Amino acid sequence: FASVTFVLLNTCLGSGILGLPGAFAKSGLIGGIVLLFVTGILSTFGVHLLAEAADRAGRPASFYSVALAAAGSKAGVLIDVLVAINAFGVATSYLIVVGDVLPEVADSFSAPAILRERTVWMLIALAIGAPLSFLRNLSALRHTAYAAFVCVLYISIVVGLFAIAPQT
Repeated sequence: FASVTFVLLNTCLGSGILGLPGAFAKSGLIGGIVLLFVTGILSTFGVHLLAEAADRAGRPASFYSVALAAAGSKAGVLIDVLVAINAFGVATSYLIVVGDVLPEVADSFSAPAILRERTVWMLIALAIGAPLSFLRNLSALRHTAYAAFVCVLYISIVVGLFAIAPQT
């Protein structure tokens, strides 16, 4: 239970934590808070609707079983395709974040020129992430989920300290 909880927690936090400072920088403090509040409400409502649909379809439920109960077998296939497209989009966004952030981090540590290349970091992330995406059970990700959660906490603390530290 704990490993699946950490996997889902990382999914919820994930690149959103990395993208929030940029979103706030572009929309301002008030705009960022408003957008965060509105998207939080919409996300909560969406999860509520999914839970209601799962209750009506019968538990344990999947997106496929909910779609079957709601609209038949063609909808089930459509949902599977949409879930695959969503997963591809999430993976792509992670690669974009890795490609944007890690070369700058490597540069700040005076790393070799090869580690300052966006493509290298994206290939490293792909080489690590691709095999993990083929595991059959979420609990198989328990060790990576714990490590990822520690990384998310660390990044959150660093960003928070950066925001409150005096600029030099």
